[in-house]
Amino acid sequence: MSESVKSPRHVAVIMDGNGRWAEKNKVTRLSGHNQGMYTMKEIIKRADVLGIKYLTVYAFSTENWKRSQEEVGGIFNLLVKFVGSELAELSANNVKVHMLGDYEKVPQSAVKSIEKAVDATKDNTGLQFNIALNYGGRDEIRRAVQAISEKVQCGELAPEDIIGIPQIRGETSEFLPPKMIARKEPYVLFLDELTEFKRDTLDLLRQPMEEHRVQIARSSGTYSYPADFMLVAAMNPCPCGYYPDRNQCRCTPGEVQRYLSRISGPILDRMDICTEVPRMEFAGLTGSGKKNGSDSRQLAAQVMEARARQEERYKGMPIRFNSQLGAGDIRIFCRLGLSEQQYMERLFDTLGLSARGYHRILRLARTLADLDGEDQIGKIHLSEAACYRMAGGKYWRKSSEE
Repeated sequence: MSESVKSPRHVAVIMDGNGRWAEKNKVTRLSGHNQGMYTMKEIIKRADVLGIKYLTVYAFSTENWKRSQEEVGGIFNLLVKFVGSELAELSANNVKVHMLGDYEKVPQSAVKSIEKAVDATKDNTGLQFNIALNYGGRDEIRRAVQAISEKVQCGELAPEDIIGIPQIRGETSEFLPPKMIARKEPYVLFLDELTEFKRDTLDLLRQPMEEHRVQIARSSGTYSYPADFMLVAAMNPCPCGYYPDRNQCRCTPGEVQRYLSRISGPILDRMDICTEVPRMEFAGLTGSGKKNGSDSRQLAAQVMEARARQEERYKGMPIRFNSQLGAGDIRIFCRLGLSEQQYMERLFDTLGLSARGYHRILRLARTLADLDGEDQIGKIHLSEAACYRMAGGKYWRKSSEE
């Protein structure tokens, strides 16, 4: 091997294709697995010669239990035979054997055989040969979360100390800093291109959006972690981005409906504000157009005044802001006059609101009144709060009617 070529530090091999090899060569599946063992023997030798430090063999996954009992038993018998026949050579070549995975379902004969090899090679310093048995991504996550939960329960670990919590981002799984998921301090979770996330992934946010906590239920108990976040999301109305402008939109009604259906009804019901951002005109980009509304400094001052009103209102209570009001608190702090109550009743029937939607409109109306410096919620505040919910319904309702 050329000195200019650097060997990888860790090589992982998935022992797949034994069955296809057997079918191609018109032999039994066990003969295919037997050939796979011989191939693995050669891989170990080559890895050692090339100076590779770690070699991991994924020999038997949790999915492999679905195979016939005869094939499963044969695979483990071959493994026992392989370890027994090669142990002396492995030890002589300074190879260190290590076992990965969940041992519980693995036949004891295989476990004892590998444990013997692990013990016999524990002091070796050469190639580390890892044998993965009964492994699986979901099972590993389950066991990791279970272990973390047990440590939290007995006080050995605090939620904010947890590191390596997976981030859900579209089709990928990455890792975030420890305080990005479980944290007591309020924070903003921004999800861009919302419809690019899987629907079932987004639906996992339903409980934390409502309760500001994440609960994990296991046989050993139920564990709760703080997740006090404000969800902000952005999305296009259709795959091409021009819906409902049929002069420019190239999408069929079915494509639009499938695209929008990635956002479930329960997630929409948990959104306080849904607003449409219109296409920017040229005058707006150049700054030559007429300015509407307040500037940023005026809005910031209004927000700070509204926050101060809320903090004063809830002084001595475990809540600080309107967004934290529960159903019982809403009856006290969001009381409506007779005409406002009648107006709210018409909104409830017209919009087909759920109990959650009703409470969210009242909380939002309470905030709009605070921004206006008003102690009493008026019809104008209820109407504006309802419009923010209707803006989203406009798209989902229109797409289903076409």
